[in-house]
Amino acid sequence: MNWDAIGAIGEVAGALVVIVTLIYLAQQVRNNLIESRLAAVHEISATYTAWVQTISASSKLAAIWSAGLTDFDSLDEVAKTRFLLHCSAGMRIFEDAYIQFRSGRMNETDWHPYENLMRMNAGTSGLVAYMERRKGLHSTDFESLVLKMIASSKPGSGSTFQ
Repeated sequence: MNWDAIGAIGEVAGALVVIVTLIYLAQQVRNNLIESRLAAVHEISATYTAWVQTISASSKLAAIWSAGLTDFDSLDEVAKTRFLLHCSAGMRIFEDAYIQFRSGRMNETDWHPYENLMRMNAGTSGLVAYMERRKGLHSTDFESLVLKMIASSKPGSGSTFQ
């Protein structure tokens, strides 16, 4: 066997190693993407659960939340402030889910429950009041989405997360 043949075999072997390495790296990137998506969905779910638990853990906050959703104007100023602050925390969770969905880190199946919750509450007095008073605090894409949901809902048609 001459040196040219040995060199050719070495080049083929080197090319095969490169191809195997690229396949391995592609698989690792794919696995990391899946893990990243799962982590994003889990984090949003955990944050949403904690947010809902704060409402259910306090009968006073639950009463403010329920009244604020159904008739925001009936609340006194302190209750309105508490409602708006709590609504802001919830809307941040929904906005985060929307951003994750739009960026491809959350698939459509995982996004739909959040979208449905927002749609269910789009007709509530409280969400309408929140969006009127908190313009510019969310991304324009998210605000546009919520305002479209509000516009397409019937006034008073929202639920109270029950």
